[in-house]
Amino acid sequence: MPYLFKNGLASVYLLSIIIYISQGILYDGTWFSLLAGVNVLLFNLYFTARYLLRRNKQPLFPIHFVLLVWVIIIWAISQKEYSFQFERVNTLPVIQHIILVCTSFSSFYYLASTKILKKWVIVLFLALISVIFVYNILHYDVQTLGAGEYDYSSANNQAYPLTALIPMLVIFWERKWLMFLLMIAAFIFVVICMKRGAMMCAAAFLIISLFYVIKQNLHKSFRHSIATISTISVILITLILVLITIYNDNPLLQGRFDHGSDTREFIYNRIVDGLYKSDFLDILIGHGPISTLSVAQNYAHNDWLEMVYDFGIIGLGIYVLIPLAILHFYKNNNLSYDCKAAIIMCLSYILIRSTVSMCIYQLESILIWGLLGLTFGRVDYERVHTKCK
Repeated sequence: MPYLFKNGLASVYLLSIIIYISQGILYDGTWFSLLAGVNVLLFNLYFTARYLLRRNKQPLFPIHFVLLVWVIIIWAISQKEYSFQFERVNTLPVIQHIILVCTSFSSFYYLASTKILKKWVIVLFLALISVIFVYNILHYDVQTLGAGEYDYSSANNQAYPLTALIPMLVIFWERKWLMFLLMIAAFIFVVICMKRGAMMCAAAFLIISLFYVIKQNLHKSFRHSIATISTISVILITLILVLITIYNDNPLLQGRFDHGSDTREFIYNRIVDGLYKSDFLDILIGHGPISTLSVAQNYAHNDWLEMVYDFGIIGLGIYVLIPLAILHFYKNNNLSYDCKAAIIMCLSYILIRSTVSMCIYQLESILIWGLLGLTFGRVDYERVHTKCK
């Protein structure tokens, strides 16, 4: 395919992701969002097929593919509807999200390994989607405050999409001051949302970025290292002072940390009890997607528990292999510092969010799997072209 045509297709793909993720934020789900979702899925499936036909495949995506096949099989034999918060919930949207998240890796991998996707296109993608996420956060807060529904138990779940976007800011690695400025701005928005899991992710991203920036600068001149460390120290001190001010002036945020998670304990206990009462076959292959609603009247808010109850020990075992495969790639490749930071941030997001919330079930995780695809693809591109020199 001609280069301009390929570049146009890449732009259409990213635009389709923006349109699909924007449903429920900028507009209600319509045929427009359906068309965008189908477009993303077709792209992903095409590049998934191309990736699987490659001889030298990285260890991560074949595991995604196996998990995906298993999830679809269990869904096909156990389609149900559940009641959640007075609404009927169908399992199909959940499966759609898992499919889109898993298969997005191969599309981004192809775009990076062929150098089709230009940096300015990714920057524009980040700019548009970050504006949408910030608008969603502010819109939620205004609505909730206007309705007088804010208390310590209130938290804005829209923090997670913005959090998933933060690791992609490594694209500004060459302009570290801009990267950290954007990270801190996103972190402040996340704190305002009062979502503890999102705050943990955002804090981990900052620490990881700082670690690799410092490590990179230790190999440079003493003068350059001192200047970088001094700048980072000023940024950190400023951030800490801002966060302390936000915390002290926000009794609702203080309440979020002072009160426990009794609801989570109830959910976990019900799911574990449900597993204990399950027969061997259900423990092995699972009860079906989001079947935790049948025993806990809520989602598990923990991917490990949700996976083992929905897709059994087999599904959980495959899911556990994903972070292990990411570590395998990290350890067995000669990576630049920005690639190292990107991979470890993605791994941190998967581990933290899978533990305190739900990761692979949520559509915004397409950004994390997409960044993994971009990083793996870039490493493969550089490896091939280094050998050719």
